[in-house]
Amino acid sequence: MAMRKSILAMILTFGLIVVSGCANSEKKAAEQAMLDAQDDNACRISGASPGSQQYSECRARLGEQRGVTKWQDQDRSGYSNNEALM
Repeated sequence: MAMRKSILAMILTFGLIVVSGCANSEKKAAEQAMLDAQDDNACRISGASPGSQQYSECRARLGEQRGVTKWQDQDRSGYSNNEALM
């Protein structure tokens, strides 16, 4: 009986971990979609057309700027580079 309770507890714990991981992935995907839309809009406003070299360079530049800002924010908050990757 005690073994069944242990197994059930492990299964429930594993299930909760999986569900929370899925929710986190969905949140990250939604955030990325919003950033993509903002970058697309910014590049179009600057006069770049999707598919053009100017548009590709604009998107790359915005992505690089966001990456630099992300690392700067993490440095200020006390995260090490290894912790930021997890």
